[in-house]
Amino acid sequence: MSIPNISNLRFGRRQFLVSTASAATLAMLGALPVLAKPSREIILEPFDPNQFDVRFVVTDRRLPQSLAFAIEHAKKDSARLEVTNGLTRLWQESLVPFWREQGGAVAGLTTREVWHCLAEQARSQSRRTVVLHQYDVPASQPNPLVSWIIA
Repeated sequence: MSIPNISNLRFGRRQFLVSTASAATLAMLGALPVLAKPSREIILEPFDPNQFDVRFVVTDRRLPQSLAFAIEHAKKDSARLEVTNGLTRLWQESLVPFWREQGGAVAGLTTREVWHCLAEQARSQSRRTVVLHQYDVPASQPNPLVSWIIA
């Protein structure tokens, strides 16, 4: 069986790169509606907040929204951890021992930077962010707020 003109089929490096880039662009256009979605709410998987055994709530006393979030979770017997007392201390003295001894989740309403730091550290304990929600904040507040659950 022979394929006609197969010996004449030659690709230069430039043709290969152009065709690959074109294919990637077309694939990206298919994903464009998903990328254009507002990033205010990013839920990484379907969830019912009650399905998580939230034992700790991380708060920032400088943020009124964070304190209100803590009050709501205090009704569910979650202990409060204050981030302004030191993030490293909070991590080493509370979260690492908790996750080494037992399961459970940690929730919080903090700045995106605090969540990011805790989420990266949680990976070392085989934990991940399962819920992430970004809030609209006034222009006077430089850092966006996010509520999250790491389990």
